[in-house]
Formats: sequence, C-alpha cells, structure tokens
Amino acid sequence: MSRIVELSWTMAIVCSVLALLPGPTSAVRNRIACYDGAGRARRCLPPFVNAAFDKSVDATDTCGQRGQEEYCVQTSIITGSRKSCDVCNARNSSAAHPARYLTDFHNVNNLTWWQSSTMLANIQYPNSVNLTLHLGKSFEITYVRLKFHSSRPESFAIYKRTVENGPWIPYQFYSASCEQTYRLQRNEIIQRNNEKKAVCVDAFSDISPLTGGNVPFSTLEGRPSAYDFDNSPDLQDWVTATDIKIVLNRLNTYGDEVFGDPNVLRSYFYAISDLAIGGRCKCNGHASDCHTNYGLDGKARLECVCEHNTMGADCEQCQTFYNDQPWKRATAQDAFECQPCNCNGLSERCFFDEQLYRQTGHGGHCLECRNNTAGPNCETCKENYYRLNNKERCEPCSCDPVGSVRTQCDVYGHCTCKPGVTGDRCDRCMQNHYDFGNWGCRECGCVEAGSRDSQPTCESSTGQCSCKESVEGLNCDRCKPGYFGLNREDPLGCTACFCYGHSSICSSAHGFTLKEIHTEFSSGAQHWTGTNRKGDDQIPVQYHGVTQNIGISAPTVDPVFFVAPHRFLGDQRFSYNQYLSFDLRLGEEGARPTSMDVMMEGSGLRVSLPIYAQGNPMPRVYEQTYKFRLNEHDSYGWKPTLASHDFISLLGNLTALKIRGTYVPQGVGYLDNVRLDSARQGGSGEPVHTVEYCQCPDGYVGQFCESCAPGFHRDVTTDGSFTKCVPCNCNGHSEDCDVNTGRCICQHNTVGENCERCAPGYYGYALAGTPNDCKRCPCPNRGECVELLTGDVACINCEEGYTGNRCEYCADGYYGDPQRLTGALAPCQKCDCNENVDYNAVGNCDRTTGECKKCIYNTAGFYCERCLPGYYGDALAEPKGQCKACNCYPPGTNDRARHEGSLTCDERSGQCPCKRQVIGKMCDTCEDGFWNIDSGRGCEACLCNPTGSHKRNCDLSTGQCQCKPGVTGRKCDQCLPDHWGFSRDGCKPCNCNMEGAVSTQCDLRTGQCICRPSIEGEKCDRCVENKYNITAGCIDCPPCYSLVQDQVHILRSKINELREIIHNIGDNPQKVDDADFRRKLRAVNDSVNDLWRDAMHAGDEGIPIVQWLEHCKSPGPGFRSGGGDSSLGQQMEALQQAISDIMTECGQITIDITYATSSSDSSKVDITYAEEAIDEAEKALLAAETYLRTEGRKALHDAIEELRDLDEKSQQLTKIAREAREEAEKQEKEASMIDETANKALNTSKEALQLINEVLRKPDDIADQIEDLRREVLDTEVEYQATKAEAERAEKLATEVRGESLSIYSDVKLLTIPDIDTEKLYDQASEIKSDVGTDIKDCPGQVTATVGQVNFFMSCPTGQADMIKNDALQLMEQHTSLMEDVEKAKTEAYKRLDQGYQQQAITDEQLADADRAKAIAEEAIAKAEETLQHANNTYYTLLDFNQNVQDNERKAKEAHRKIPEINDRIREAEENTRDANFNLEDAVKDAEAAKEIAIQAQNTAEKASDMAAEVRADAEGLKDQAESLNYEAEDLTDRAAQARRRLEQYENQADHDSTRVDEALRKAHEATKSARESSDKVDDALKKVNDILVILERITMIDENRLDELERNLAEARRELEEARFNERYANLEYALIQQERWIGTDGTFFIELQLLKDDVENVRIINETIPRTCFKTIEIEPTS
Repeated sequence: MSRIVELSWTMAIVCSVLALLPGPTSAVRNRIACYDGAGRARRCLPPFVNAAFDKSVDATDTCGQRGQEEYCVQTSIITGSRKSCDVCNARNSSAAHPARYLTDFHNVNNLTWWQSSTMLANIQYPNSVNLTLHLGKSFEITYVRLKFHSSRPESFAIYKRTVENGPWIPYQFYSASCEQTYRLQRNEIIQRNNEKKAVCVDAFSDISPLTGGNVPFSTLEGRPSAYDFDNSPDLQDWVTATDIKIVLNRLNTYGDEVFGDPNVLRSYFYAISDLAIGGRCKCNGHASDCHTNYGLDGKARLECVCEHNTMGADCEQCQTFYNDQPWKRATAQDAFECQPCNCNGLSERCFFDEQLYRQTGHGGHCLECRNNTAGPNCETCKENYYRLNNKERCEPCSCDPVGSVRTQCDVYGHCTCKPGVTGDRCDRCMQNHYDFGNWGCRECGCVEAGSRDSQPTCESSTGQCSCKESVEGLNCDRCKPGYFGLNREDPLGCTACFCYGHSSICSSAHGFTLKEIHTEFSSGAQHWTGTNRKGDDQIPVQYHGVTQNIGISAPTVDPVFFVAPHRFLGDQRFSYNQYLSFDLRLGEEGARPTSMDVMMEGSGLRVSLPIYAQGNPMPRVYEQTYKFRLNEHDSYGWKPTLASHDFISLLGNLTALKIRGTYVPQGVGYLDNVRLDSARQGGSGEPVHTVEYCQCPDGYVGQFCESCAPGFHRDVTTDGSFTKCVPCNCNGHSEDCDVNTGRCICQHNTVGENCERCAPGYYGYALAGTPNDCKRCPCPNRGECVELLTGDVACINCEEGYTGNRCEYCADGYYGDPQRLTGALAPCQKCDCNENVDYNAVGNCDRTTGECKKCIYNTAGFYCERCLPGYYGDALAEPKGQCKACNCYPPGTNDRARHEGSLTCDERSGQCPCKRQVIGKMCDTCEDGFWNIDSGRGCEACLCNPTGSHKRNCDLSTGQCQCKPGVTGRKCDQCLPDHWGFSRDGCKPCNCNMEGAVSTQCDLRTGQCICRPSIEGEKCDRCVENKYNITAGCIDCPPCYSLVQDQVHILRSKINELREIIHNIGDNPQKVDDADFRRKLRAVNDSVNDLWRDAMHAGDEGIPIVQWLEHCKSPGPGFRSGGGDSSLGQQMEALQQAISDIMTECGQITIDITYATSSSDSSKVDITYAEEAIDEAEKALLAAETYLRTEGRKALHDAIEELRDLDEKSQQLTKIAREAREEAEKQEKEASMIDETANKALNTSKEALQLINEVLRKPDDIADQIEDLRREVLDTEVEYQATKAEAERAEKLATEVRGESLSIYSDVKLLTIPDIDTEKLYDQASEIKSDVGTDIKDCPGQVTATVGQVNFFMSCPTGQADMIKNDALQLMEQHTSLMEDVEKAKTEAYKRLDQGYQQQAITDEQLADADRAKAIAEEAIAKAEETLQHANNTYYTLLDFNQNVQDNERKAKEAHRKIPEINDRIREAEENTRDANFNLEDAVKDAEAAKEIAIQAQNTAEKASDMAAEVRADAEGLKDQAESLNYEAEDLTDRAAQARRRLEQYENQADHDSTRVDEALRKAHEATKSARESSDKVDDALKKVNDILVILERITMIDENRLDELERNLAEARRELEEARFNERYANLEYALIQQERWIGTDGTFFIELQLLKDDVENVRIINETIPRTCFKTIEIEPTS
C-alpha cells in the first residue's frame, strides 16, 4: 500500500510540474488530448491534482473560538516533565489554529495546523469533531492523506458524498476498537461482490508518535477490480466524491484522564497540520481539463471542458442533437463519441430512444420537429395534421375534439361532426341548438312569447334563451319577479306589477276583456278642446262634418294642442302597457317636432315624447296613423324616465292628455280616430292579461292591495292607497282603530292615540296590555297622579304650596303643619324672607316654622332682615344686595370689633374701630408721622430727624423718612459716605482732591479732607507754604520765600488767638448785652483790619508785599506762593467773612435759645397732662382686660359655637341649592341644544336634498336640467313640509322633556334615591340605539330629534323600549324598495358618467390640443363621482329621515298645538330653507364646469374630425329640442322662473370658476416646469458627485493633482446646485401648492360640505355626551317627620 501511495504522490508531482510548463491554450490542449492526429476521438483525462489545496474546510470545533484557551503538548511519558503548554486564541493570528491551515501550503519549516478544543472542553467520545471539505465538483479520488500534529486519534472515520447535498457515505474507518465504536469487524477482507463497502482497520490508531503521524487512505487498495477499473461501474462510483468529511470520534490517551486533572485534560486534543486529497476532475474520459464557470447566481462552479459532443459538469450526457448512440464513459479502447441524430433538417434536438435503438440500431429520436412534422426522424405529419400535395409543411386539422367524432381529419382536411354540430371544424352548435358537448348539441326549446323579438334563439354554450327584458328562465318561460302576464305581443314580455307599491308578487287577473276608449268624431268635436302650450289660453276647435275630424289652427308662432275630454282621463291604470293611437294630418309641410308633442299629466307628474318616437312617421299633409305604447321603458321614449310605479301612478290619476296639432308657425292640424286601449271586468271581447292580481302581504287586502286589512291603518294619510298599512297599536286596550289616523278606540281607563297612557285620574302602566293596567288615583279631589319607579303613587297638580305623594307636605318655599305633626292644624303659606333668598334654591325656609335658612345678599336673621356680622347696610332696601362687606384691615382694626371670627364695623356707616394712630374707614392708614400699621400694635412714630428730613412723615411700610440731599438713614440722621456738615440744608459733599487727599471721605464735622504730606487745604488742593507743584508731590520753593514765611508765622499766631476767641463764643453761647458785644466785636474787627494792613505792607522799605514779591526771581512757569492760587490777603478776607458768619450764627443761636426756653416751659405743662391721661387710660385698659378675660371670653365661645352651627347649615343648604340650580340649568341647556340641533338638521336635510337633485341631473341635456329643477322645487317643498314637521316634533319632544323633567324634579325632591340598576337601563338604551341601525354620522337630524326620546327611554321599563325597537325595525324593512330605486338611479348615473368618459376619450383621439380641457373635465367628473357617492349616502339618510317624519306626524301636530313658539321656529326654518337654496352654487359649479368643458371639447372636435356631419345633425336635433324646451319653459310657474335665474347664477359661477381653474393650471404648469428644471440641475449635480465618489473608490494611492481636480469638480457641482436655486424653486412649488389648496378650500364644494358634515357630527357627539346616563333625582332635603 505504501508503494501505491508513493506512486500516487509521484504522479501528482509530475502532473503538477507538467501543468506549470508553458504550452498551448486550455481549449487547444483539450482538443489535442481528446483527438488523435487523424481527428479520431480518444479518451482524455484531466491532470492529477491535490483537490483539497487552498479549499475551505468547515470545522465543528476550533480552539480559541470562545476566548483564549490553554493547551499542553505531550512530550514524554518516562520523564517527569511531560507537558509543554501554550495558549490558543482565535482573535490573535499568532496564536490561532483555524481550519484553513488544513489545506494551505504545507511547509515543514513553517508548520501550521488546525487544532480543536481540549478534553477539558468535553472533546471526547461520544462527542465528535467533524471536518468537512467541499470540492466544488465531482472528483475521482485516488487517496486521502492526513498528517497529525497531535497524536493520531484512537477512532476516526472518512465519509464522502457523490452528489452535492446528497447523503454521506462511509469511506473508511480507523479504530483500535472497531467492534465497540463502529460495530464493524476489524480488518475485514473486501470481496468482489462488496467492493463499495467501507471497512474498519486498526492501523494508525496508536498514540505514538505524539506528533507528525501520517494516515494515508488509498481508495482502490484492496479492491479486487482495481486493475479492471474501466469495466467496473462500482469502483468508478466508489472513487467519485464531491465532498469529504473527517469525523474524529475518540482521542488517544494514556488513561490518566479518568482522574479529571485539568492539566491532564488540557494535553488531549485533535491537531492536523495537512489534509491532501489526490485525484482527477471527473469528466468520464471526455475532457482533459476543468475550468471555473460562474452561474446565474454568481457562484463559481468547476466544470469539465467537454469534447466528443458531450456536455454536463462531468460530461455525463450527450449534447442535445448527438443522441443517435447511447452515452458511455470513454475507455482506452473506445472513446464512445456521441453521434448526431437524423432529423431530415427539421429539428436540432433529439433524445436517445432505447427501444428505437434496439429496433434500428439508431437511437436518435427527434424532438420539436418543425412544420408540424413528427416521427423519430421528422418524416411524418403530427397527429391531427395533414399534408396536401406532398408539401413539406403539414397543416392542422383543427377539429374540435368535443364536436368532432374524431380529431383527425381526412386528406382534404375535413372533420366529421357529431349530431347538432356544424362548422368546418365542428366547433359550434347548429342554429337553435345548444349544450355543445361530447354528445353533440341539443335543441333549445325556447318559448316564443318570452323570446327576444318573439324569435326563439339561445346561447349555444349554456342553452339560455335570449329573453325579453322582463322575462327570465332558461327557456324564457316566466316573468321576472315584479312582473306578470307573459305576452307574445309585448316587446318587453311582461308587465310590471303595480300593487300600489305594497307587493312585487302578482299575476294576471281573470275576467278582464279589452276596452277601447275612442273618439271617431262622427257627431261633433265630442268635448275635445284646444289650448296653447302654456295651457292658459283656450284655442277653438273646428269640426269638419264632411271629413268627420276636428281641426285646430295656431294664431301665433307657438304650437297648439288638442286636449282630450274627461272620458280619456281619471283612473287609466288598465291602459298601462297598452296603446294610444290617433290619425293626424297637417295643413302644410315642414313639420318641426319637439320632445313634447304628446303629453300626459297626472299625480303631480308629466311625461312627453316627440311625434316620431316609437317608429312613427313625421307629420305630413296627408293623414297618418300614430301609435304609442304606454310604458316607461327607455325604448319607448317617454321623458323624463320614470319608474314603473310612478308611470302607473300617473295613469291612475290622469289629469291631462295633450296631442300637438300644429308643427309650423300659424299652422293647421287635423285629428281623427283617437283610441286609448284599456280593460274592463266582465263582458264579451278579447281577453286582456295586462290587469294584475296582487298577492298582498299582511295588512293589505284588495285586488291591488289598495286597502288596509282589519286591525291595520294607514301610516300617513297623504298618499291614499299608496300609503303603507301598519298594525293598530292599542297596547291591548282596543282592537279597532281609525283606518286613516290609526287612533285607537280606547277602553280600560286608557287614553292616547295608542291607548298608551292612563286616563286623567288613573295611574298604572298602560303598556302592559291587561284590562287592569290603570287604577284610580288616591289623590284629593280626584286629582291626577303618576306611578314612580319604586312603585309608589305620587299625586300631581297639588294645590299651591302643597307637595308630596299625597299632597300632604308643604312645598318648598312654604311652611305650615297640614298633618298636625306639631299640634294644631296650620295651612301651608309662603315663607317671608324679605326677598333675600334665591327662589331657584331648595330649602330656603323651615317648612314648619317659616324660619329663613338660606339668606343671600349677605343677610341674616329669622326673616333675613339684617346684615351678616362683618357687613353693613340696609338688608330691607331695594334693590337687594345693599349689605356690603366691612373689609376692616385686620392689623389696623381693634380686636374688640371681632365677632365670631370676623371683624365688624358700624352697621350703618361701615366705620371700623381703629387702633391707636390708625385712621380710615377700614382702618388701613396711619396718621401723619406714623408707620408700621402691619405690626398689629397700631402705628409707630416715624421719629424723622427734623434737621435731615424734609417732612415728619415716612413710608408706611418701611418707615423710611424723606431725607435731604446728602443725608441717609431711616430717620435721616446721618450723612452719606463722602459727605459732611449734617445741617438743615443736608450734608455737603467732601470733594477731596484725590491728588492731595488720602481718601474721598472728609471729617464729618469740619469737612477737612485727610491730606498727604506737604499738602494742605480743606480739600487737600494746595501745597503747604514754601511748597509748589501738587502734582509732583509739592516740592520746595526758592529760598527768598523764607522771609515771607517769618512774617506769616507772626500773623498766624494772632489769627489763632482770634479764632480761639470765636470758637469759645460758638461753643459756649450766652445771652450777653448786645451793646457790649458789638463794642467788643468792633474792636476785634479793628484789630483784624490792622493785621490786614500790616500784612499788605510787610515787605522791605514799606512797599506792598505783592510788589515786593515781584522782585523775587520766579522759579519758573506755574510758580505759586505756598503752592495755592490765593495770596495771604485773600486768606484774610476769607477769615473776615468767617467772622461775619460767626456773628450771624451767634445771633440766631440767641434767638433759638429764647424760643427753646419758652417751648420747654410749655412742654413741661403738656407732659403733666399727658401723664395724668396715661394713668387714666391704664386704669380703663386694666378694667377692660378683666372684663374681656371673663365675660368676653364666654361670649366669644358662645358666638363661635353658634356661628359654626349656622355655617354648617348654611353650607349644606347652599350646596343643595347649587346642585338644584345646576341640574335645572343642565336640563334647560339640553333642551336648547336639542332645539339648535333640530334647526341644523333642517338645514342639512335641505342642502343634502338639493345636492342630490343637482348631481343626478344630466349636464348635457338642457331639457332634463329644467325638468329636474322643477322637480327639485317640488321635492324641496315636500321635504320642507316633512322637515318642518320633524322640527315641530323635535321642539315638542324637547319641551316635553324639559317640562317632564321639571315636573318630576319638583315632585320627587323630597324622595330618597331608590336602588336603580342604572347600568342595566343604560345598556338597554344603547341596545335600542344600536338596533335602530341609524348611523349617527349620516343622520345627525334624526339622532338629534330622538335625543329626548332616548332620555325618556332611560327612565322607562324595557317593554316600551322593545316596542320602539320593533317599530324601528319595521321602518327599516319598509325602506328596502326605496333603497333599490336609489341604487337603480345610481347605476343609471354611473352609466351616463361612463358615456361621458367614452365621449371624452373620442375627443382626445380626434384633437390633441383638447388635452387640457380633457384633464379639467376628468377632474370635474371625479369630483362629481365623489359628490354622487356622498349624495347617495345622504339620500339614504333622508329616506330614513322622511320615514321617521311620517311616523311622527301626528305627534308633531299635537306638539304644534301645545307650543305656540314653534311658529317662530318654522319661520326661521323657512328663512334657512331660502338661504339653503342659494348654497347650491358650490354643489353645481363642478358639474357646470364639466359641462362647459365637454361642450368646448366637442365643438373643437367637430371642426377637425370626420364626425362633422353627425355633429351637425345632432346640433339640429338640439336646436329643435331647445325650441321645445323654450315652449316648455313658458309653462313653468314662477318657481321655474326662479330656478332659471338660479341656473344663470350657476353658469356665471362656473365661468368664474373655470377662469380660476385655468389660472391654477397655469401656475401648476409653471411650478411643474420649474420643478423639472430644478430636478434636471440637481440630477446633473448629483451625477458629478457620483462620478467623484466613483473616482474616490478607485483611488489606491493619493495623487495631489487628482485631489485638486476632484476639488474643482466638487466646487463645480456645488455651484450648479446653487445655480439650480433648489430651495427657491421648492419654495415656489410650495407657494403654488398653497395657492391651489386655497382655491380649492375657497370654492371647493366638497371641502365646504365636509366641514358642514364634520360640524354636524361634532354636534351629535356633544349631544350624545350630554344624554343622561343615570336617573337624576335629588337627595331628600329635610326629614319628612
């Protein structure tokens, strides 16, 4: 085996070297290898390679994947040192051992290996580790070699897969325990019959060597057929593998792992350094090379480069056209090249046919033969094809397999058909046959009378006969539901059931024969008359005896009509679906018919048609017969189109039959042989089957269900036999009721329309349905009563002042003792509280004593006759509310005024008692000169310093006095900083010279600043003597100034003596003799003058000192004597002035001393008086204090207790009164909301009805527009009357609810609240509301109108609620037919709308420049669709609303009698209705705009299309119709004229709206263009940015030049973005959008309607929230005993 392995390795190395040698290309090399020099195919093989090299391996476990992991390497078992440990960490490449190291380049000098986790991580049997290698293609494996870095495993296995995703197949097992581990016999011998068996060997399973051990596995070693490999399919399959899996099952150990030592367990693991798989790419001998190919999924796949006309990944099949021989694997003897098929040039595909190969030796069976050929070699025609005249192409027979006897035709292509089948291909039924199937076709069997045009035909596939419009059934043998009388002569087949709308099931009545109402004019005009089109002018009719006809001539250009006499009028229901015929002749040619040539009127309806309708001829100068079927079907032309029910109603009350007599201006016409087909019961004649016999539902009787059955009555009385019959509802108290009004003839002491309540003087539940429901009331004077929910009986209408269930108590606001509970009988009389109570409150006075309990207006007392403590005024004065609050200021008010916790004042004046030095009516101000009123001790004196303050007053809060300038302190008693000389003028600023002063503060008394050295002066503003230049710090003067200095010292000593004398005088002022003082003062003055003169002549030689100083040499500029600006003389003058001031001050001091002495004497007297007053006050205060401590404390305690009791009672009563008042206001508010909502419902119903009428009319038919407007006016009047009645009913309900609420509230205010399950009642009410099924959102009027009923239901037993529920369900069921009519109208509207779309599409194709008009038209039509949908919904709502109005008409009338105020509401509703008529503009404008646009588009198309002639003809017809409409318009009443004026307004509005739409479109186009330009520029900029990004992605090295270019490109892109002005354009777009939205919001009908509907829904929601959820009953005010 080792030699084989070595040989294999050698071959692999040689092949690898050969592969590296230069040579031809792969394709050429492959071709050379697979063919010899003569071009003959030969076997070729791909090179032998290591298939595992550089391929990925999937490992189920790798060390270090879960973090750093320690392992140890086994080294020796003999020495003590047996482990060398390291770490494995998948996150560290130097310490990682991933699975890719298995197939990398194996270098012993740089060894890499894969390694698993250690045994410590549970890597041991039965846990295994799998290594999976995907080869990517089938390989023929020669060997598998594993080189272990650890010791080899004790047990491991090799598996393979032969196909991708196939099962794993065992390849080889290695184990020292084969039997225990793999259940296999060890070293089993391979036999020839089991060569594909994997064996288990015990080789390579020892623990040694500990590293570097090899495990080579040779796939063919030991296989008996290894030397005959080409002929052994088993071995060929055995060596084939697409995937290899190594399963490591059990580690080899020394057995020491059993001790669980972690260090030992870390030394056992799997580690493999190399995995090699030697083999060839499997190509089955048909390729010498494999290459990588990429599939559609982008995955790389290894495939053979196939030759020998083979294909496939392994060259395992022949190419599509090379299947003439079976595919085989190439051998050394035969290459088995695939051979081409023989298809006679008619196919390029074939397959190998084994049976054909055995029969002919050629297995190529052609596929997809062309020209409809078939056969193994495309030599014959396909089945069901034939070939004529030996043509190459075969033609299909196309015989229908169902209709043909066989699908193969003859040589001429003819098919053989089954019975009843025809056609060249036998593919259809014969005429009047159907059921095309395997047995042919069957005859139809259609009934002639029901078949269309009375010609039996059927649909060939289903057998469904083609029926007339009102016929159904497979054989057209029965009428549709709602029809009867199948008739061959009737184009529609059957006649519609009438039955007055009560049944749709009817049949032909028996016993009726044909009756003709005719006039042949054999004896005169026979009451035929003439009239103009308006009907307001009689036109004479001339009888012609010779021709026996009548004639009429038009006096003007307007046509005139023949008017039928009375016998043609009246009830002509039997003429329905019959004929009206007459002979007509004109006096001149040129007849111009209109749509109103023949008219019928009745039941408020009118229909007409042109004379040429139903195939009749145009009138001529010779006599012609005209025949018209009286049926509403569109094909008969009666306009407007009515429902069958309405058409028969018209005939049932036919009031006019008019036949146009003239057709040209001032023309002449002649009429003869007028016949109207009808029917009569009995008699001989032709039987008539057009008279119905109705199958009536419950409640109706009569042939036509025209009468109510016994026990039923008309729901309303306005429509006669058309009115629905409903059961008499007498609640079990009568079986009879009036058939028209439904009023019951009541028994058992009951009254009411339905015997629903007890008679006056009786009580009970009349709805229970028993004779004993109502019992006599136990009330005085047989008064009326009601039964409460608790079962008690309460009398109502008690005498004034009495209340209670038996009128046994005094009512609220009255007092007395009618039951003698306190003694003597005392009748109830009104309480007297001087009108100082709230009469809406409850419990204003005691019901027994009459004491007032709830005084208001701040009053108190038994009769509320005085003001409350803390208030003053006249409680009895008018108007009320004269008691005003004292509002005494607590800190300033004397505590003696406090009463029961509040401060009192004088009852008349309101003056509060103030504390000392406090003044004001409310004691809220201090006297002048006092402050701190909030101290609670009175006001304190301000004590402002009279010298430093302006006034003696101060701030009331802070006590701050008003200081003079420079003064500060609360009392103004000190100078401000940097000030001095506190005096009456304030303080003076220091103004210290900062060049000479130490600080800014001076001496407070003298003002002398603190000077620096060599500086002097009061302000420190000059240098000392013989110093100068203060800025430089006062430097010395020249020496010549020393002489002056000596003289100055002498003068200064004298001055000081004088200053001391003056100072002594100032400090010790005494009253001296004035003459002596003045004498001495003059002496001093003389001395001062002498000094002054001496000073002035102190210089040398007696010259003045100033002149002498001039001789001294000046030191320089700026020199100053003494450093100052003044001379010594000036100082002397200042000194003299100071002496004068001192003398003045001394005089003032003398005066002040005299005044002070006098004031002191007076003060001593005042002080004596004050001390005496204080002594007296102290005595009085002591006595008052003693009194307050004893009697005052007791009185205060009693007052507080009494006040607390009164306060509690007052609060309780006030609370009760407040609740009662709120409840009354709530009830009143609810009634007002109901009233308001009813009015809104009225407006909404009018708007919705008008919207329906406008949407349903056809914009392109002027006649229908005018007719719809007329009908709209009529319908509006009808709906107005109905809504008016509904408003009356709502008002009545609101008033009744309010009245009942107030009555019940006043009756039961003394009752305690019973135990009522309000939740259950609320659920029942909700159930009723949900069962009625009325959508609150769509029916705001109905919901609002029934709010009062819901309130009533919630306080009634469930029986009445069930009754109302059943009635509501019946009403809903009876609306079914109306809803179907609406659906029909809706379908018709959609049909007309679709026609409009088709016409618009034709216009678009004919004229491209009509696109803009088309877009506008489509937008308008879309809005019309939405409007139609809303209109339909609203219509359904109005149907239900109308039904409810009819149900409640009687109640509304009664309410009208009871509430006179309803007349005002009706007038208001009329005004709202008139306003609503003008609100149609928004609803009409879109349809009118669509109409105008469609007309414009049509006119444009007429000028440019081939349909001009047809359009002109239509225009002529429209012109005629317009004339007819003009005639008809003259017949309209004043309402129609008003409708036309409204139409003109709509047209003007439409023009205006069209202009605005054009403007909107223009702006939208501009915005779109702007957006497109912006988008283009943005796209260009983005493209450049993308180009830059692509360039950046491709950059591998930084190129500065390239970066500069990128910056330039980026700047260019940014510039283009800025030029695009994207933000500005976007803002313009937003502005355009806002403009469009504003236009839509301003003129858009639907947004306005939507807002109105939202408002209605919001109102309904508010009403629903205000519906009481519980029974409102007040608590008991006072005890009843």
